[in-house]
Amino acid sequence: MRWVPPGVGRGRDVTRRVARLPGACVGSVVATRATARGRRMRVYVRWSGVDTTARATVVAGRWMGPAVARNRAKRRLRAALAATAPPRGLDVVAVAAEGAGSADFGDLVDELGLLLRRAAARAGRSA
Repeated sequence: MRWVPPGVGRGRDVTRRVARLPGACVGSVVATRATARGRRMRVYVRWSGVDTTARATVVAGRWMGPAVARNRAKRRLRAALAATAPPRGLDVVAVAAEGAGSADFGDLVDELGLLLRRAAARAGRSA
């Protein structure tokens, strides 16, 4: 087992701002067609109707390359979602595009925030 410095979680943020979206809900979020596309990702959203923590999942297809590249892109998008803190009651599906694994993290956070606002407006409520 690897040594982890004190105060650092093992892959989990103690103050979780975004909960995991169950796999059964991903299809219904994508089916709402409230989407926004950027250079490094596409974001689908749906208002859950419940004022709880935002739920999200990140997807990266095999076309992105080997598992190492896909996992890196997903890990970076999850961190960007946590940094963006989507509004309560929002279900988010972020689909990684080419360049999501190698882009500057600040650019990822900025683009994700913009796409979340656009998609949320299309879903019927502003973010």
